[in-house]
Amino acid sequence: MVSELNPGLARLAQAYVPASIADEVVQETWAAVIESLNSFEGKASLKTWIYRIMLNNVRTLAKRESKIIPFAAMGHGREDGGTGADADHPVDKLLSSGFWPAASAPWHRLPAERLESEEVLMMILDAIAALPGA
Repeated sequence: MVSELNPGLARLAQAYVPASIADEVVQETWAAVIESLNSFEGKASLKTWIYRIMLNNVRTLAKRESKIIPFAAMGHGREDGGTGADADHPVDKLLSSGFWPAASAPWHRLPAERLESEEVLMMILDAIAALPGA
């Protein structure tokens, strides 16, 4: 069961946290599954129950990580008169942690990525069209 579900759990965890933390979340999930297996009531499939435990672990980790303030964001003065960890890249106090300090490269101008993104968009639109009205 572990070898069957582990890759999917890791992929889903990586949607919420960096890959370096995702493995830890998956390990914590399996530990939680073992600890609480006797409380499994069978209202959902075992796979769904395990994925729910993993999502709860990810949410808990995300809340914990969001409370951590990077030292650079604290505005402590440095010996050279600058603030933060790097005077060339100051932290904007109006933005929360995790912001992008600069715009990314214009991905829509790259032909291969644009073709793939249009293909994916068409697949998404086809899947939405196939959904029932309700």
